[in-house]
Amino acid sequence: MGLNGFLFFLKSSAASIAIIWAMGFALIGIQKAIDRGFRLKPEINKRYPGMQERVNNYLPFSRVILQLMVIALSIIMVAEAWNIDVFTWLATETGRIIVGHIISILAIGLIALAIWEVTNSVVNRYLGTKDDGDEGVARSQRVRTLLPLARNALRIVIGAIALLMILTEIGIDVTPILAGVGVIGLAIGFGSQTLVKDIITGVFILLENSLAVGDVVSVGGASGTVETISIRSIRLRDVRG
Repeated sequence: MGLNGFLFFLKSSAASIAIIWAMGFALIGIQKAIDRGFRLKPEINKRYPGMQERVNNYLPFSRVILQLMVIALSIIMVAEAWNIDVFTWLATETGRIIVGHIISILAIGLIALAIWEVTNSVVNRYLGTKDDGDEGVARSQRVRTLLPLARNALRIVIGAIALLMILTEIGIDVTPILAGVGVIGLAIGFGSQTLVKDIITGVFILLENSLAVGDVVSVGGASGTVETISIRSIRLRDVRG
């Protein structure tokens, strides 16, 4: 090793050590910042009930993403310090394709998450609306049953669409998957006809508002006052309590 090679080794080693030290401090800073949590303004919490809890649920995931980004950037900088031209490789066609796929996947995930959070916030705000006296506004049993059901169904739809788009983005043919899911769904439908019939009947009861909490009814041989109505069941209290 000549003098120039030795000097290059010392320079690259010193730069790598400095980068690793900076990465360590950045990772510790991210950890401490996430541990302190993220506090929303009181008026936002009042306007959107449950928003603070949902934000806190994403903090661990955000910490992992930020830490991975710091580690990836540090690796690139260390490679550059040793004259490994990573940026030149990223500028090639292969590098652009890989980076494009990664960006597309992240965009799909973020858009799906944003749609879900907006929907969830709107539903929670509507169900948790309070009047001027800070008392909860009463919502009908039909609304309190159908809205969460529709929200859960939308979550499944958003997740399924996002997953299929991500699989397509990484080059996996989703046609066989869709065909297999269709066959499985058909088999489950035939095997659980009673359950499906009960759910459909419950949906129509709620949509038509045939029953309401407080009504005195006779259902399936049982008579009493309706206490709760769900998508699959009606709870009655008879004259004996």
